[in-house]
Amino acid sequence: MNINSMSGGNRMHGLFSGLETDKLVQTMMLRNFQKFNRMTQQRQLAEWRRDAYQDVNNTLRNFREEFASVLSKVNMASRASYQAITVNQKENAFVNITANSTARTGNHRIDKIDQLAEAATFRTKTLPNGAKTTVGEIMELPADSPQSFVRFQINGQDVLLQTTATVEDMVRHINSLNLGVTANFTELDNSFSITSNDTGAGESLKLNDSSGTFLNSLFAGGTMSVKDVDSAPIGLAPDFSGDGFTAQGQDAKLTINGIKVTRGTNQFTADGITYDLQGVTSNPVTFSIGRNTQGVIDAVKDMVSSFNTMVLNLAEQLSTRGSRNFQPLTEHQRENMSKEEIDKWEAEAVKGILHRDPTLQRLMTEMRSAISGDILGLGNMMSIGISTPRHAKEFTLEVDEVALRRALEEDPDRVASLFAANIGLNETRDLSKMGFMHRITDAIDRFGATTRDVQIRQLNRSIEDFANAMRDEKARLDRREAQLYARFTAMERMLSGMNAQAGWMASQMGGMQ
Repeated sequence: MNINSMSGGNRMHGLFSGLETDKLVQTMMLRNFQKFNRMTQQRQLAEWRRDAYQDVNNTLRNFREEFASVLSKVNMASRASYQAITVNQKENAFVNITANSTARTGNHRIDKIDQLAEAATFRTKTLPNGAKTTVGEIMELPADSPQSFVRFQINGQDVLLQTTATVEDMVRHINSLNLGVTANFTELDNSFSITSNDTGAGESLKLNDSSGTFLNSLFAGGTMSVKDVDSAPIGLAPDFSGDGFTAQGQDAKLTINGIKVTRGTNQFTADGITYDLQGVTSNPVTFSIGRNTQGVIDAVKDMVSSFNTMVLNLAEQLSTRGSRNFQPLTEHQRENMSKEEIDKWEAEAVKGILHRDPTLQRLMTEMRSAISGDILGLGNMMSIGISTPRHAKEFTLEVDEVALRRALEEDPDRVASLFAANIGLNETRDLSKMGFMHRITDAIDRFGATTRDVQIRQLNRSIEDFANAMRDEKARLDRREAQLYARFTAMERMLSGMNAQAGWMASQMGGMQ
């Protein structure tokens, strides 16, 4: 703090005494500033410690986001990243193929796709007023018709609509009833449809008029998905009176490697291969499945390299001692230093701010133990070539490519479990059921929660308390400085009076001669 900045007002600075009043006051105030300077330094240390925790959290979060997030380029906390399976398939409009580690490598062939799985559907013809068409208009009721509502059933459940309701209202109401169907209106051809939520020949959709002929009017001239339970041909106007009318869904039918396959959905998995059917074709679609072991090894090495950079940085902060010769600068000290000198001083003063910090030490201990503990009875990370160097000064990891490659080729699921098992991610935190990556992210999350909810919160409270105490101390120092200046001003006034009196006396004595 610049002591001179406190001076001001109508003060007489050595006019009669010849004293350097500002310098005298500044010297006299130095002792009074010891308490204020201590608080300034303590607040600075608290800010540095808070910032250091935040920097560590940022470092940990960056590692987590790069290697253990759903948004990561390669999510090492996901089992899928260790499957080492590649699917080579020419782009086509008929099927998308993915595979897991149990899929047989080699060439595969879809001979043809005869039909896709479909849901049971009823669709109207074009409605005259689109979504604003009312129930009464569909039934062609006269304006003075006494009928005020219609009743019908979907899969045996009653639906009641007012005759003034629009198609838009009908869509909203049916979908709110959770009947296992979806009502929809499309502006493409201004038609309304009801579709069962599930596909396949085992799925059906039954509609019937409880009273009246609303459904007959609604779907007159429309279409249905397949055929009714009585095998009525498509295009025959259905009759929704009495027991109503039932439409059925359709199974997907295709031939894979010469084997005829029928499924109730367009996406299914067989022998480790997932088929996502998009269209029908009589032409064969070929694809091959291989293993990309080197890609997994490269991803592991990349993760280990970043992990080592991170833990070495943390280890340096734990081991670096601070110097008593470099304490936070007071404002008075700053005034007598250049910006470059201040920056160099503070770079030394901030060193050791997390020396032997217990929370950071616990994080390092948890990350070190993540490499050695048994996981799901499958062994530890060292059994697949991930270990710590024997003679390394600091804790780091190294990758034995030969051992990791052998483990991936022999049992990729075991490797995936050792890295990415997440069974133990619950309130009990069973580390024996957590893979290496989840052990690391668990330790990171725990450190973040502890520093954020405890240390950083306490430090912010201390910083605020110091700021309040410094404000009070500043007010006290202002009053003390004002008192000193008042005394010097009083002295100058007294000297002024004495000088005036001496001058008067001298003039009187001169007149007597």
